[in-house]
Amino acid sequence: MVTCIMLINAPLREVNRVANEIMAYPEVMDVYSVTGQWDLVAVLKASSNDEIANLITEKLAVIAGIEKTDTMWAFKSYSSQDIDSMFDMGNG
Repeated sequence: MVTCIMLINAPLREVNRVANEIMAYPEVMDVYSVTGQWDLVAVLKASSNDEIANLITEKLAVIAGIEKTDTMWAFKSYSSQDIDSMFDMGNG
């Protein structure tokens, strides 16, 4: 499974519409509106790099209102359980 995190800028008045259009694709797991330099964060998952590339370049790229993106491929996932065990001091 390939996971990507896509950071997205959209005009303030378009954020809700853009988020809903992005969520229409089954490869999109979550979309968050966020504060800071980016307006939206989307979590993308597919079975191959080609599927992710197709999603980004042929489907998401044509959504009106997306002004700028930055996409990051995830190398490894750390679940909350993995993180907790990293800090376990043997107290229990």
